[in-house]
Amino acid sequence: MVAVKRAGANTIVETDSRGGKVISVQTMKLSPDGKTVVVMIDDKEYGTTSEWTTHKK
Repeated sequence: MVAVKRAGANTIVETDSRGGKVISVQTMKLSPDGKTVVVMIDDKEYGTTSEWTTHKK
């Protein structure tokens, strides 16, 4: 199951679950100028985290 919620004016949080257990949480933050997005992933299933930044050309 996937649940998506707005956590602020420029932030979206996606929570992925399987069998009632949260397996990952992804947070996406858009910069105020709309040119940069930071994506953070907390993988609960494998105990890893990752983060990357994308820039609009």
